[in-house]
Amino acid sequence: MVADPMTATILKLGGDGYMSCHLADVGGVMPNSVYYVQRERLEELRGPISALLAGVEEAMGELTAGADPDAVLAAEWPDGPAGALAEAAAYLAGNGTWPGVRIERAGCERWFAILRERGLAGPAATYENLVDSDALTDLAAAGAGGGFQS
Repeated sequence: MVADPMTATILKLGGDGYMSCHLADVGGVMPNSVYYVQRERLEELRGPISALLAGVEEAMGELTAGADPDAVLAAEWPDGPAGALAEAAAYLAGNGTWPGVRIERAGCERWFAILRERGLAGPAATYENLVDSDALTDLAAAGAGGGFQS
């Protein structure tokens, strides 16, 4: 069974499974936290998108620097599986999945190639066609984010 880190951690902690392989370990880091918007709405939503990315960038920076996520996890997911949430967050913070909000071309193209090879994406699934980084210009101009690279 293939599962995302959170689901796999829940299964592991519940004694219902184990992790035999981490995709990031064998396939390299690929985009995990991606956000979708219709291309014709990008300019209209640029302000809110930039604000969201600034918040995500700040959180990623704090987590990868070793911040304790327990208070946020308890506040945002009070009924969630606290142990699994903390373990999955620690894993993602430590394995290079969250270096910043920019979707890196190499990892993205590697992921698209896997999808195309398996018949899950067509030839239009390319970095140029699907990734728009214009909102990141606002972050760079504001000097936001510890892991942001222009």
